[in-house]
Amino acid sequence: MYSQKVMDHFMNPRNVGELRNPSG
Repeated sequence: MYSQKVMDHFMNPRNVGELRNPSG
């Protein structure tokens, strides 16, 4: 299961600055 932050990153690529490596 992906964390809420990771899911939010995938849904909103605008927050790419927060997560550089959305591995899980």
